Amino acid sequence: MTEERSPLAAQLWELLPAFCRERDESGDLRRLIDVQGDFLQSFHDLLRQLYRDRFPLPDATPEDACQPWVLPYIAALLDVQLVSSDEAGRRAEVGRAVAWRQGKGSLRVLADIARRLLGKPVVVGEGWRRVATVARVDAPRLPAAWYGENRDYRASASPVFQSRHPGLAAAFVDVGLRQRTVRLAGAGEDEAGSQTRPREVPFHPHGVPCFPGSSQDLAPRTVDLRAPSGNAGQAHPRRVLIFTPPWDGHFPPDAPGVGWRQVLAGRADPARIEVREETVTDGGGPRLRRYYRGLTDAPLRIRGVVEIHDAVELVFEHLRFDNRVEIGAARVRFEGCAARRVLVETSDRKQPVLVARNSLFDRVETPRGLLRLEYCTVLRELVAEALQCSDSLLLPRPRKDRGDTDLPREGCIRYSRVVAVPAAERVADGAPSALRFGPGNTAVEPLFLSTRYGEPGCGVLHPGAADALREGAEDGGEMGAYHGLRHVLRETATLRKLRDFLPLGQRVALIDDPALRCPAARLKRD
Repeated sequence: MTEERSPLAAQLWELLPAFCRERDESGDLRRLIDVQGDFLQSFHDLLRQLYRDRFPLPDATPEDACQPWVLPYIAALLDVQLVSSDEAGRRAEVGRAVAWRQGKGSLRVLADIARRLLGKPVVVGEGWRRVATVARVDAPRLPAAWYGENRDYRASASPVFQSRHPGLAAAFVDVGLRQRTVRLAGAGEDEAGSQTRPREVPFHPHGVPCFPGSSQDLAPRTVDLRAPSGNAGQAHPRRVLIFTPPWDGHFPPDAPGVGWRQVLAGRADPARIEVREETVTDGGGPRLRRYYRGLTDAPLRIRGVVEIHDAVELVFEHLRFDNRVEIGAARVRFEGCAARRVLVETSDRKQPVLVARNSLFDRVETPRGLLRLEYCTVLRELVAEALQCSDSLLLPRPRKDRGDTDLPREGCIRYSRVVAVPAAERVADGAPSALRFGPGNTAVEPLFLSTRYGEPGCGVLHPGAADALREGAEDGGEMGAYHGLRHVLRETATLRKLRDFLPLGQRVALIDDPALRCPAARLKRD
């Protein structure tokens, strides 16, 4: 008799008369009911999945979502060109296809496309609002309250006072005012459920912008004929501007944390971190493997110094170390992590003592062992006896020892950003180094949002970074620690999708707006 029964098997058993269940001393009847119930449960689940596969809802829970392999077939039926690189984006493209076509060209649809394909909030702006214009006498003006103003402009006939009306066109900024977006106190819906006025509105739109170049900047400018980008071509009647907060990478400002001593003592919240051990026997004798896995949305912050000197295998996944990590005799693997400094003293040039994937390091050292990096970013220092590196961003020159400039003794670097080393300097301990530089490498200088460890956007490629870095990985994605998060691929897919829904003659630009990280100031009304 099985310990775990399907819901339908349990339901069938409860539907039997009580005297039948009581007389089943041998359990044969219960086993028969379990077999029939499991069959009915499988058939029921199949019918439910067939129903789900016909409705690819973009906001469905994993239990109610269609299978991923169904999406291309439904897209072909709806004539949808899938451009997104991740499953959530493809679900949105198929599930919202009809709604997007019905509102094609509207700001509402453009904002919905960008938000779903990028996976973060967006603000849509129009380039014509930034173009300097001349006021017209016959042009109607909206009430000042719609712009966040609480002054009665009808109470005074002074030209200076009237010129500050937020609905009046202007060609120059008023240096006596400061412009920014504010949130109106009490704004919302009336009793009928309709919106009474916007919740976030520009305050003093004729003033000097507090955040130049952001979504809050409405200062008038002459027409900019350059191609639209983050710092050019925005003031134009045929421009659509998509403002988004910059990618935080592994360092969101509100990431949860836990002390390393709490983890060792078993007092860490099990909803935040999973700690387990298992004995593995693959490739040799039995050995202990220890897992530390973050369960939070962003990598879980580990506070304090991490020191482990046991001869075990360590696996760190989805963690962010604020201090140094020192490994004495163990082998370690990092998956989707960030670490300020990692030192592994284990000695082995044949098998990797440190394996990292989709991880970022400020400093990493394996002075007596083999280091293997795949989709990683190293910011300040890299020391390794031997090095195997692929699809990574290496800002420092790889070294064999801390005290000299010799290259690692052996290994290979491919499809990575690495400092160009002349053939005459490729030595290790006075002998020619066996470190090979494979195909796809580049020495172009990287451009990041930040290079300071711990800051939001640390190690994230800037939109102005060279294409050799943004598309230089072997599979066409970006190099470095955020290859798995698909930052560049999401932006590229969003631009391709938006071009199909823009009004005729319009061009679009994705603009990083750090001001969107902060909530709008609250304006109290008199």
